[in-house]
Amino acid sequence: MKVINGLIAVLLIGLAYLVRYDTLLVVALLTTSALTLLTLLPSVREVFIRGFALINMLFMFFYFYRFFSAVPLLHHRWYVEFDYLPIWIVLIGAFAAMHVLADNSCCLKRELEDPVRLTIPRFWANSRERHA
Repeated sequence: MKVINGLIAVLLIGLAYLVRYDTLLVVALLTTSALTLLTLLPSVREVFIRGFALINMLFMFFYFYRFFSAVPLLHHRWYVEFDYLPIWIVLIGAFAAMHVLADNSCCLKRELEDPVRLTIPRFWANSRERHA
């Protein structure tokens, strides 16, 4: 999961470069990328994860708003034309934000395991947990 989140963060940074003239979308993509990178941290308090999830949810709704507000202006073959690349990037950003939100919500729902019962070293167990 950490590898996928790292790849998503790199992808979002690359997509932000492609739409560098749309400042609002660039800021949203870079913020979503930063929130994705924050999921890679091994130990984060639950309060911060809730805050990250809330901010990520707002960006997810922003992406879907941008997409659905552009839908009436699209014609029947919009998905194959290069002119509509920002619409594709908005969709990719929305689904990336949805993935990160699911990761944060799963982290908030899980119960911490007792590290004494684990057979692997305690350092390894603590580096895999996201909140303490």
